[in-house]
Amino acid sequence: MESRRITTRNGLDIAFTAVGLGTGPLGELFSRLDEKTSIATVEEAFARGVRMFDTSPHYGCGIAESRLGAGLRGVPRDEVVVSTKIGRIMDPLGEKPEPVPGVVAFAGGHPHAPRFDYSYDGAMRSIEHSLLRLGMDRLDIVLIHDCDRWTHGDEAP
Repeated sequence: MESRRITTRNGLDIAFTAVGLGTGPLGELFSRLDEKTSIATVEEAFARGVRMFDTSPHYGCGIAESRLGAGLRGVPRDEVVVSTKIGRIMDPLGEKPEPVPGVVAFAGGHPHAPRFDYSYDGAMRSIEHSLLRLGMDRLDIVLIHDCDRWTHGDEAP
């Protein structure tokens, strides 16, 4: 599979495949997906040469990260690029909100309550939680998720 390389401003060299696996569906986007199929999907993607994996705490309130980590468990960490997002903290003690009509919703996932937090402390907490769900010691790419007017409205700061 074709691969690419980028060098970050601080000199870090990142190699990744031109095709990656986005894990929104593993978070039970639109319909429920069993654990075995989810993990097998990640394993098969790796077996077929995919080395770029993108996930988010938002995808099934963290379940997509857990499933991605399980699917990559036996893979040497240096052989994959893992991307996740910040902006939401998943609260396992809060109540998961009801779906909003007309908004794309996850059919299942962990029963956690998402809470927006774009602060430095929130970003660091989100990264720590993602690493725990993934079972990994580091992330290669971290993106800010849903910091837009579609999520927060026109009047949001």
